[in-house]
Amino acid sequence: MNDVSAHALNQVTLSLYREGRDMLLHNFQDWALGQVRSLIPFDSAWWGNAASEPMKIHWLHLHNCDASIMEAYSPYMARDFFRAELMARPGQSINMSDLTTRARFVRTEMYRKVGKRYRVEWSLGTLLVDPVSSLSEFLTLWRHDPRQPFSESERQAKELLMPH
Repeated sequence: MNDVSAHALNQVTLSLYREGRDMLLHNFQDWALGQVRSLIPFDSAWWGNAASEPMKIHWLHLHNCDASIMEAYSPYMARDFFRAELMARPGQSINMSDLTTRARFVRTEMYRKVGKRYRVEWSLGTLLVDPVSSLSEFLTLWRHDPRQPFSESERQAKELLMPH
């Protein structure tokens, strides 16, 4: 398990502000995710913007993940327990391992139809709600190794990093 130091979190936050302003827009998401990866190792991710009523994703950036994941995931979106928890606790990072056991997760239809195909073994997500537009920005990191869940230290670091 990765123990994230306050110094490392501070360095990534400063980098996002200092170096990020010089980054070309079309490169920014992958660059920023590289900064996050230096703090919290992950294999793939999605980062997007959505409305909750009606439920619609407006923008989505996939990192190391095939675009077909959205088509595969769409039938499960309304009943996804992880998504429901993100929406119920905006601003808090949610670690999938805090919501369910690995044994229970791999028995779900969503895992069999989506998780297994895209190697989503562990999820660490955060959703922020803009108070003016009510749009949500979300970032979920995935690990592909079933033996490597995210740690509580990583969850806390992501929660502190997400608003930046």
